[in-house]
Amino acid sequence: LIPEILAAYRGLAAENDIIVIDAGQSFPDEQMPGIDAVVPDTTYLAQNKDKIRGVLLTHGHEDHIGGIPYLMKELNPGTPIYGTKLTLMLTDNKLQEHKLQNVTERVVAAGDIVTLGAFEVEFINVNHSISGACALAIKTPNGLIYHSGDYKIDFYLCADDRYEKIMKYNKMQIDTHTITAAEYAYLVKQTCDEIEELNRKHKK
Repeated sequence: LIPEILAAYRGLAAENDIIVIDAGQSFPDEQMPGIDAVVPDTTYLAQNKDKIRGVLLTHGHEDHIGGIPYLMKELNPGTPIYGTKLTLMLTDNKLQEHKLQNVTERVVAAGDIVTLGAFEVEFINVNHSISGACALAIKTPNGLIYHSGDYKIDFYLCADDRYEKIMKYNKMQIDTHTITAAEYAYLVKQTCDEIEELNRKHKK
């Protein structure tokens, strides 16, 4: 739905509903004198703002939240933003810089499931270089979309169930499409193979 691939910024549509995943910005290069920030063209989203059920943030890095103020100016008042506590704290700073008040923010935690029109979204804890990062398992009328977000596979076993969640969606017997994001993303199957290898080494 969004033509440029400049930063993490995706829109998904099903039936009469749209959700937006991340709203990042990228930075100008030497051929863009006088430009402070580069954000995608959101004309489609502005034209269909009555269908947008929410904005879902995977984590708080600039290339995932830097475009939030520009997006929210185009959407209907009350359009909710979902993210973990730290992600929304960082997002607040962006909104305040643009003097945007009374934006609806809904704090979620890993494991939470939210329903947004035709979409059911589960937030899944992942490792990254910032706290509060999540992947998204998005159930749609046409199947499951697994949005990995940005993440890293650490070479130690975590005490929580983040890997089990990824494995669960990898093994579901339904039509699954994986969206990978940015430099730390792997396909789900590759990730699960790495996890299984780590488990085998741990048991030796």
